Amino acid sequence: MSNNTVSNTTISWSPDYEEWSSIYVDQIIILKVISALSAMGSSWIIYNLVIDVKDAADRKNKLHPTFNRLLLFLSIGDLMASISLFFSSWCVWASPPIEYRAKLYIYYDTPWNIMYPQAAGNLTTCTVQGFFFTVAALSTIFITGCIAVSFLLQVKYQVRETSMRIVEKCSMGISTAIPLLAAILILVDKGFNPNDGGFCTIEAFPPQCGTAFSEKLQKYCATNMGVRGTKTRFHFIIFIIA
Repeated sequence: MSNNTVSNTTISWSPDYEEWSSIYVDQIIILKVISALSAMGSSWIIYNLVIDVKDAADRKNKLHPTFNRLLLFLSIGDLMASISLFFSSWCVWASPPIEYRAKLYIYYDTPWNIMYPQAAGNLTTCTVQGFFFTVAALSTIFITGCIAVSFLLQVKYQVRETSMRIVEKCSMGISTAIPLLAAILILVDKGFNPNDGGFCTIEAFPPQCGTAFSEKLQKYCATNMGVRGTKTRFHFIIFIIA
């Protein structure tokens, strides 16, 4: 049974590391299985539309409908996001930065190797994985909305296929430009960090800064540039999606 001690500056406990380790490992396995299945589905769609054709004319015919081209865009984005998530557990920093070890370990004593059992990367791999995942995930969100709009225009308002080409180009432009802009802004603010889910994404670092229970820890989190930038850019993305 854990024993919690509360004071003005510290909270410490003795969690069951074996139980927590099993939870984090299971979480990683589930994430890899789901991302692998998603990648397989997206790959099949891409194969069916682009590769499994008789000739160039057949490919052109398959990609003639606006929906098929938007679906291809969606599948490419989903494939990128799925691959990013599949390799994510290996992209997390192999060892925590000095801020985690020296300043925050007294507040959150779950060892790094328990939270991230497969971590084998560094700051660069974590940032790259978080960047590509954010761009791909946001792109799929936007293009899904654009597909819904295209159905509305074609079914209810009977917009011609030639006019839909303009809508299609705008849809792909929006679904590419806004996610890239958002990801670049987050990158500048050093906002791609490991989260409790075991992968790098838009996250406060350390993760416990999002639920800081100590005044000293709250002060550290408030003055940490990565944390402040993360919250600002996350709200920016939510505003765009809304």
